[in-house]
Amino acid sequence: MVTITVSVGPLSLSNLTFTPDGELMNLDVNDPELTGADLTFKVKRAPGGDGLAHVGTVDASGIDLANVTVKGDLSRIFAGDSSTAGNKTIDQLTVRSLGVEKIAPVFSDIVGPIGMVKIKGDINGARLFLHGAPSDDPTPEPDPNASIGQLLIKGSIIGGSTTDSGSVQAEGSIALVKIGRDSSQQLPGVTKVYVEEVA
Repeated sequence: MVTITVSVGPLSLSNLTFTPDGELMNLDVNDPELTGADLTFKVKRAPGGDGLAHVGTVDASGIDLANVTVKGDLSRIFAGDSSTAGNKTIDQLTVRSLGVEKIAPVFSDIVGPIGMVKIKGDINGARLFLHGAPSDDPTPEPDPNASIGQLLIKGSIIGGSTTDSGSVQAEGSIALVKIGRDSSQQLPGVTKVYVEEVA
């Protein structure tokens, strides 16, 4: 059994869209009343189950969240209001994996900063992109506020056949990066972590 909880604001079945197979395709939480909420997917393991909850899209477009925790794979997430200064768009994003199950397209779009991204397994073909607020300027300057404090990936980054698949990119900086089950690779102060695309 999967339980979805938010620390503040309303949440009902109308916020959920499922695939024909019963997987969660989309969770719509782009309601101003949910601003600053913790969003948690919990699983009570059933006999024969794997104890994981896979999610297609978390859509928090237009608002900031606090902690987002998915005990399973997340295909993509949208979040962030029009201001990137001050509060973080997401304090901490914690998932089992990113883009492995591919319930939905795997391009995540974040307006503003994330404090910590913690991926307990792999990034597989997915792209996580942090940028500034939309602008009428046809050539906007990169937003230094669109940054990640810590990027922790216990598994691997696996590319795909499309440009930027298997990547984490921030217009600002990624202050600390750890990749690999032994956390042996630490890359301070980068803006992009990726693998080359594969055929």
